[in-house]
Amino acid sequence: MPSLSEVGLISRALTSYDLRVRVEEVSSKLGVSGFFMETRCGSDIFVDEPLVFEFGSIRLGDIGGEEYEKSSLFDRFFYGSILPKTWGAKVEGIERVDLPLSVNVGCKVGMVFPLIGTGGERGVLGFSFSTECGFAERIQEFSFVRDHVLEALLRIRCSLRRRLIGVSKRELEVLLWCAHGKTAWEISRILSCSEANVNFHVASAKKKLRVSSRSAAVAVAIKSGLIEM
Repeated sequence: MPSLSEVGLISRALTSYDLRVRVEEVSSKLGVSGFFMETRCGSDIFVDEPLVFEFGSIRLGDIGGEEYEKSSLFDRFFYGSILPKTWGAKVEGIERVDLPLSVNVGCKVGMVFPLIGTGGERGVLGFSFSTECGFAERIQEFSFVRDHVLEALLRIRCSLRRRLIGVSKRELEVLLWCAHGKTAWEISRILSCSEANVNFHVASAKKKLRVSSRSAAVAVAIKSGLIEM
């Protein structure tokens, strides 16, 4: 079993990768057969790109079925209610949902929690188990994990917003023309500056957005609403 301090470390994650690693470590010690987390809900996402995590025996394709690509898991699980749900096991006072999961891959029972941010961000966090033994008594335990995951997502979101605020108007102009497929030389002609100046602004934007490529900087700027195509 993980200690309270180990669970608490989840909320200190500063990147989506770090968050996944910490949730995997805690989940393994809690004896789950798998977990999933999804935060792709249109524009209401927590971080610079929607997260879709899978771990262990569970697969989101199995959960979502054919409709998975057409709607978010949040809409599927929490339409009309934002209380935790279970599948495969009946727990008094908690709604049970039916999922197209295969029992033979270790997903016999499970629980799913909503992730709702202060800015309208939405997502889901679910855990699967290979047995019903002691399942009902663990709802509160995993609610605690969910709380720390939500705190981490909000922390990552705030960190992103702080970085976005630091991107200058000129850097956004350059990224916009990059998004339109213009080369550094072409952008220099459009903005009446040197090619070196264009490359400087691209490098500065990449550093502020913490990405390693021009295309990644453009993607973050578009997804965050900083530039519009």
